[in-house]
Amino acid sequence: VNPDTVWIDVRAELGENVVLYPYAQIRGETKIGNNVFIDSYTIIDDGSRIGDNVQIGPHNTIRRAVIGCGTRVPYDAELVDFECGEECNIARGVTVSNFGGLRKRKVVIGNGCFIGTDVNLVAPLVMGDEVRVFPQTRVIFSGNIPDHAWVRDYISGEKRDIDVNYNRSFKIPGHFRWLITKEYAQNPEEIRRRLSIVCPPCNNEDELEAALK
Repeated sequence: VNPDTVWIDVRAELGENVVLYPYAQIRGETKIGNNVFIDSYTIIDDGSRIGDNVQIGPHNTIRRAVIGCGTRVPYDAELVDFECGEECNIARGVTVSNFGGLRKRKVVIGNGCFIGTDVNLVAPLVMGDEVRVFPQTRVIFSGNIPDHAWVRDYISGEKRDIDVNYNRSFKIPGHFRWLITKEYAQNPEEIRRRLSIVCPPCNNEDELEAALK
C-alpha cells in the first residue's frame, strides 16, 4: 500500500502476499513468510524471522526476534531478543526487557500463548505452550514456566511478586476466543467457576456465554 512510503532493505527476503502499510520499515537480513500483514510505523530489523500468516499492527518494534506462524501482534509492542511459537497473541504494549546490566538475554515463549496488555517480560525467561499472562504483569521468574500455566502479579505487603498457577487443566485457545476448550464442553460448570474466580468482570451470565462462544 503506497510503496513510496515503505522502506525495504535490499538484504530482506519477503514471501508471497505480504502487505506493508505506509511507513513500515523492513531492515537488515529480515525474513518474512507468506500471507503476512504489517501495519504502519512498524519496524522489523536485525535479522528477525516472521512466519506465515502473521498479523502485525501499527507502531511495533521487532528486533532480533522470531515470530511463529499465525501469531498476532496488534500494536505498540517492543519485542527485542524475543522468540515465540505459533498461534500466539501478543497484546498492546507488551515489552521485553532484554538487558540486565551485564549482557543481553532472550525471552522464549511456546505455542498458543496469550500475553496480556502492558505485560513486561524480563529476560532471561522461558515459557511453555499455552501460557496465559494476565495484563500489566511484570514477569521475572528464575526458571521455566510450564505449559498451561497462568501468570499474574500479586502484592504482599510492600513486596510485588508473581503467582504462577501450574495446575490449569484446560488450554488457551486461538486469537480473541479466550477460554473455549474441550474441557468446557465436558464440564462447563467447573470452567464457569474458574472464570468467576480469575476474571471478576465476567461474573455476569450473559458475558460468560459471550466469552465462551
